[in-house]
Amino acid sequence: MITNWQIKDGELIQSELPPTTEYQLPKVKGSHDKPAMASPFKTKDVNEEVTSKDIKSLKEQTNYTNKYLQVLGESIKTKIIPKHKTPEETPSNIPIEKPLFKRTIQNY
Repeated sequence: MITNWQIKDGELIQSELPPTTEYQLPKVKGSHDKPAMASPFKTKDVNEEVTSKDIKSLKEQTNYTNKYLQVLGESIKTKIIPKHKTPEETPSNIPIEKPLFKRTIQNY
């Protein structure tokens, strides 16, 4: 399913998966009624103190990962799982030419 993604500068990108750049989460509002952002990568100097900006960056990365996984899962579900298969088409009814294991029954 093609989705419109609005990146940070306001440009719209159409794609199945989220863009690899910072974008606005569709229909999600953050603090002060601003659009919630998602960003794939953020960096932080480990020698500096953690600030509120770092927390915001972490939230944006989590937003990105969560949305990406949600969209990817929906995409896989619609492409891989067949809608309606007849019983004859199920893998359990396909004969195996040379089985790896044979079941033996032992009497005790």
